Amino acid sequence: MSQIEKPYNLLRSRYPIRTDDILKFVYGSEHLGCARISARIKDVKSRYKVEIIGWHEENNSSLYWYQLVNNEILLEEIPEYSAYNGGQGKLI
Repeated sequence: MSQIEKPYNLLRSRYPIRTDDILKFVYGSEHLGCARISARIKDVKSRYKVEIIGWHEENNSSLYWYQLVNNEILLEEIPEYSAYNGGQGKLI
């Protein structure tokens, strides 16, 4: 999985994610913190055409949060998808 796919997959949960968590997920826990997370977020926005918002943590301005907020719809979130086949994850 690429350095663009990893943050995208993490952000698809639509939960706010801190930069240090993205750093660990994309580059591993042994990374020294030199990574350019903002560059990866920009790449994600460009490649997947999604909207991602960001903000500083209230008590620690060195930490930044990102959240995917666009109108991307996952199949699992469509009520008709769950209703088909008893919610077994298959469209008939």
